[in-house]
Amino acid sequence: IISERSRAPPPQNVSFAPIDAILPCGLCVEVEPWERISKDQPSFARLRGGQGWIPRHMNGQKYVNVVDPPSIRNGSFWFRVKSRRGIKVRHGPSRRTNSIKNEGGEYFRFECGEFLRASEICVMRFEEDTSASESVQGSVSEQTKTYECFAKLYRNSHARTASTDGTDHRSLNSLAAPGEWVQVYGSGRVYLEECSDPPRIERHRQCWRYDAVNDGGIHLRKGPSYLSEMGGKEIRAGESIMINERVIPHGEAGAWLRLKDGTGWVHEKGEGGESALIAYSLRNRTSGRSTRLRSSRRVAAGAGGDDHQGNEAAYNSIIARLFHETADDDDAQGEPERGA
Repeated sequence: IISERSRAPPPQNVSFAPIDAILPCGLCVEVEPWERISKDQPSFARLRGGQGWIPRHMNGQKYVNVVDPPSIRNGSFWFRVKSRRGIKVRHGPSRRTNSIKNEGGEYFRFECGEFLRASEICVMRFEEDTSASESVQGSVSEQTKTYECFAKLYRNSHARTASTDGTDHRSLNSLAAPGEWVQVYGSGRVYLEECSDPPRIERHRQCWRYDAVNDGGIHLRKGPSYLSEMGGKEIRAGESIMINERVIPHGEAGAWLRLKDGTGWVHEKGEGGESALIAYSLRNRTSGRSTRLRSSRRVAAGAGGDDHQGNEAAYNSIIARLFHETADDDDAQGEPERGA
């Protein structure tokens, strides 16, 4: 596990050509066997495949911990945040790693109830050791071992492997590639819950409009969950809100709605199952159904009258044309004889 100190430049008394690659704190890497030397001398470990060297300890500072081989799964996985206070996103798979902030200084985080997609899950088992020297040889009891699990947010680029001497290992470019990590569990706490089925997520740039119909008002929440903390804003009956995201968890009735202004989430149904919000278009269809029905009947009736008048006008036109043609024939032939 790479220490957070590995981000700092090497000491001045060590000279070597550094590779333009930074391994994030908490990342598990496979190294080749090393020889035991005095802790007073700089010690390095060589990455598998001869891709470079990483410091183990120097000048009394420890840079890595020796751990058991981690359990790593790659693919596409969905998680839902269980922690009531939400969870921060970090640069590496360790709580020692700095959390990610935007330009405004706000933390990149997921609130309780939000869903996230991951491409890699890493379960690590290790012993916390703050000493700079290498641990004594021998097995450590299971009671002193710690388990931690982190998930890497999904990206289109997956982990790439290289082959050396017929064995596959992670390439240096893949190890040093930027990524965002969230903790699944650790220290006896569970922060994320893995989902067997993905949620249904819809987004709309132009937004949907919803009208509040709950007389008791609707409290905003920080995340799409009734366990999430409440915000300070309340939506009263008759108010309209603009929604840019709808999330329907698998097996749940109704959708969680994210407000366009980013102030929080609301559910279209109350905790008791009653209707709290109705989509504007649906409400119009419901209220205008009888009006449109009456209008359609009037149109149908008017169409029937026009057909009757049209048929009568066509009949009169035919009769008038026949009489007109007969009159023209009589004028051309002259008046017939009376005897005939």
